[in-house]
Amino acid sequence: GNECRYIFYRVDWDHVEGNGLNGGKRSKTVLISAVGSAAPVKSKLLFAACKEPMKRKMNCCANELQTSLHGISMEAVAEKAMQYVR
Repeated sequence: GNECRYIFYRVDWDHVEGNGLNGGKRSKTVLISAVGSAAPVKSKLLFAACKEPMKRKMNCCANELQTSLHGISMEAVAEKAMQYVR
């Protein structure tokens, strides 16, 4: 594709502690950035330059997943969201 996209996706899950006890409900927002391989260079540069200011403005994304628009799997998004959870 020739498009660049940001996707903010909130993942909710029940956290289970290492001892098997329920650690409560958790949620995180994952920023998914997808850059089309046929996107014009100008679009790619603008896309890259806007990412950090947008993340600061949204103030919600600790985890980021970079993929193609056709390569997004919900398993990968959930795995990225649950990364670094204690």
